[in-house]
Amino acid sequence: MNKSDLVANLSKKITYIKRRDIEEGISVLLSKLSASLESKERVEIRGFGSFSCRKRKARMGRNPKTGTSINIHSKYHVFFRASKFLKKI
Repeated sequence: MNKSDLVANLSKKITYIKRRDIEEGISVLLSKLSASLESKERVEIRGFGSFSCRKRKARMGRNPKTGTSINIHSKYHVFFRASKFLKKI
């Protein structure tokens, strides 16, 4: 499911809210979630899961096309841990 599918499903279920308002609400939610993760904060949504940033160490990689070794710098990546409720599904 992508963002437009989510908006369509919510607008079918919640008929008293305009589709444009649902789109704006989802956009604000996602932008706040992204901003929190960008500032390395943990985001927890009860009953769904939690998002956090973890740091990957620098390492040596290999270019698959040429086979030459390249240095991959350390970086942060988003990590998601599902809640107990979501794991049961």
